[in-house]
Amino acid sequence: MLIASTGIGKTEYAMNWANGNKVFYLLGIKIAVNSMYERFKKFFGDNVSLLHGDINYMLVNDIDDIKDFDFKLAKARQFSYPITVATADQLIVSVFKFNGFELHYLTASYSKIIVDEIQSYNPETIACIVVFLQEVSSLGAKFLIMSATIPPFIKKEFEKIAYFEEPQLLDRKRHKIEIKDCFIEEYDFLDVDFDNQKVLIICNTIKKAQLIYEKLLKKGLNANLLHSRFIRLDRKKKEDEILKFEKNNVGGIWITTQIVEASLDIDFDLLLTECSTIDSMLQRFGRCYRKRDYSKPKPNIFIFKYDSISKKVYDPELLERTYNVLVGYNGLLLTEEQKQNMINEVFDNIEHTKYYQSYNEYKKLLKSGFRANKKESQELFRKITDQWIVIPKPVYLENEDLINDYIKNIDLSKGLEKIRQKEKFFDFCVNLPILNKKKSLLQDFPVKSNFLTNYDIKMLDGVSYDNAVGLKYNDEEEIDNII
Repeated sequence: MLIASTGIGKTEYAMNWANGNKVFYLLGIKIAVNSMYERFKKFFGDNVSLLHGDINYMLVNDIDDIKDFDFKLAKARQFSYPITVATADQLIVSVFKFNGFELHYLTASYSKIIVDEIQSYNPETIACIVVFLQEVSSLGAKFLIMSATIPPFIKKEFEKIAYFEEPQLLDRKRHKIEIKDCFIEEYDFLDVDFDNQKVLIICNTIKKAQLIYEKLLKKGLNANLLHSRFIRLDRKKKEDEILKFEKNNVGGIWITTQIVEASLDIDFDLLLTECSTIDSMLQRFGRCYRKRDYSKPKPNIFIFKYDSISKKVYDPELLERTYNVLVGYNGLLLTEEQKQNMINEVFDNIEHTKYYQSYNEYKKLLKSGFRANKKESQELFRKITDQWIVIPKPVYLENEDLINDYIKNIDLSKGLEKIRQKEKFFDFCVNLPILNKKKSLLQDFPVKSNFLTNYDIKMLDGVSYDNAVGLKYNDEEEIDNII
């Protein structure tokens, strides 16, 4: 188990630790997986496989032959590559013991498994990872858990089976914080120099991120927005743009959500963020002055009060503890040791919190021998209910002929061409949890299609959409998708 500062080189350490063995490198979100896959591919070439829900999309653009496509897809899904960079669900979902789970456990037994940023998952998912690693380690698997922020209760789970490296903390001061006694939407931004530096704004919900984007737009500021409510075509462009932006020597503004917290090698000059829990906050800090010392008198991180919706996103007690701890460091240029102290302060005696109780109940369930089928396992692991593939109605109406052609071609074509047509269609889709009365906004397409029926794909009415802001409900009442 390795605790190391953000930007210190954990990925390089992990590959040295792997030392030529079969490897699974597990991350929480697709954008982080895609970025890490590209890094690994430069060094290891065709020995690296990417594996997540959009693997068809990634493969189909590089392959001209259906046999080659089928071979590479099967090889990836059967864990046959020496190095697999994947979202954690691709391997760890087998902890639910669905039919065929034995392949996952057998492969893991002679592999090295790297889990990056374990704290970034919800408590139920952390329980899945903990139980899986405990079980496969008894079969011979080796694992590495690494992060800048590992809560003490996770360390305790592995104290009998893991070697704990000395924390690798940078001997530099990178972050000077200032607590703002207001909500981020109330802030006037007058003392922020947007022209000559890279500014990152992180909100706890999509709705808040969209609100801040529109507020800055009214001030005449040219900002960029990234969250999970863009159709795939637009989201992919934005993910590429934020990675390219980080490498350019020009100023600018990006407004985003938790989607950028973990395992993205991006570096901004100034961070403005809503308060989240301490594990999340320190990951956000790591997107600012990532590998540079900070010595200016003004803070380079502004922290704003959390709102009532944030208490539905995060455990309310851990959120309150975090804010109170951060207030105690207000105005200070932080050392890496102080950041570790913050984690320990917030996560001390958490057994009565909802966060820990959710973790512990899920862990007990898994250890009791609970089993689920593969589809249920995916849902339980991701803790996603009522997830739908939709095309926002404005997007459909604007591209009706093109989308209808894709639907028709999917039903009529075969082989690689069918797959390509599907991926072109999915470029106009967004995956959303749609709950309660929002389900009344789901509509059938005006064209009949076996493909649409089999995938249960719908149009989503009652929304607006543009490629700068993304999808917005016309009547936003419920807590929205948080990333």
